[in-house]
Amino acid sequence: MIALLEEKYSTIWRSARRTSTRYLIVWCALAVGVTSAWPGNRALALEATPQIFLDTQAYSRLIEDGDFLNRNAMSVQDIQNFLASQGSYLASAPSDQLGDEAGGRSAAQIIWDAAQGNVGSASGSWGGGVITIGPATGTISPRAIIITLQKEQSLVTIGDYQPNRLRAAMGYGCPDGGGCNPAYYGFTKQVNFGAAQLRFNYERAQGHGYSDYQVNQTKSMSYNFGAGGPNGIVTVVYTNRATASLYRYTPHITYGNYNFWRLSRTWFGMSVGGGSGANVNDYSAVSLNTYGTTIKISGTKESASTVHIGSIQVGSSGSTSWSYQFTPSVGRNNYVFEYRASGGGTQGTKTVTIERRKPGDIDGSGRVDLADLSLISNGWGVTIVGEDWRNLNPDVDNEINLLDLSIFANNWEG
Repeated sequence: MIALLEEKYSTIWRSARRTSTRYLIVWCALAVGVTSAWPGNRALALEATPQIFLDTQAYSRLIEDGDFLNRNAMSVQDIQNFLASQGSYLASAPSDQLGDEAGGRSAAQIIWDAAQGNVGSASGSWGGGVITIGPATGTISPRAIIITLQKEQSLVTIGDYQPNRLRAAMGYGCPDGGGCNPAYYGFTKQVNFGAAQLRFNYERAQGHGYSDYQVNQTKSMSYNFGAGGPNGIVTVVYTNRATASLYRYTPHITYGNYNFWRLSRTWFGMSVGGGSGANVNDYSAVSLNTYGTTIKISGTKESASTVHIGSIQVGSSGSTSWSYQFTPSVGRNNYVFEYRASGGGTQGTKTVTIERRKPGDIDGSGRVDLADLSLISNGWGVTIVGEDWRNLNPDVDNEINLLDLSIFANNWEG
């Protein structure tokens, strides 16, 4: 058995060394080719890099409320044409592959119907009467549904039949760290319940007795754009109901909500006003797992307060935000930021826990070796949800594949 494993790892290793550079070049070429081939997008596309997302505080305003709710943003034919332009399997998928309640309809028709509030078994009262979803209310824009289908399962750009992706199309009933609820399997149910849930989230985001995911609330969140990309922590402010709805549906910046914002810009030309900081001291503890070397931590504060880490002042009075950029040590470490009143007394502290590992060191042993390769091998082809050390390139995709293997190979220590 040991000999067989060594042979398997040796074969994978040799293949990784041969293909690492070539794969990266091919992947970049394909990415450029696919982007330039999307008809109709070049005129609409706005820049949507992670840095722009962070610099404009778009994480605090992902989409405008009106764009989120516009049920008439696309006709059935518009949806069909868009799916076809992306080479999506959904453009030609037979109805019998679209799950319960499809009723002979095309994917485009199902998306349009859901936007109009015709959501089958998902219709009716949500949240004890917060909203009764049906044709009188509609749900959300067909554009928002399309974007969610892509950010959850890449269904808009996948060209072949993949039943596992179809059955969890909107990620509805699929919590982080757990399996999906089979009661909601199937493309049609996923679209219906996902659209209804997002509309309900929107309604509950302002009043109705709820205390979480409310407009103008704040939450400290981490973002991780890979070893070479921006990594850090920010204070997200839910500046409108649509943003609160999206975070309740997917409570992550990367990659779910960053991708929602990115696709809304590059596919549909949507532009949003930048988010704004809240005039409140952010004491919430937060953690970040990363392979990155440069970390930026930002937060909100009261205008009169100052913020310090050790002897370094990172936030001055007169502003409602602060930031600190540094290179954390490899390992797991706590960094404590102290908020001080104008008179100098401590108001409170914020603890940030950062675990930084070497790229490829999946098991945290301090070395990139066969044990890490075993984890890659056992998870090959797996789609990653949320933070997972096996995903070495979260800035590119959410799957363990050849690119992860290439990164591993380039950091091999033996």
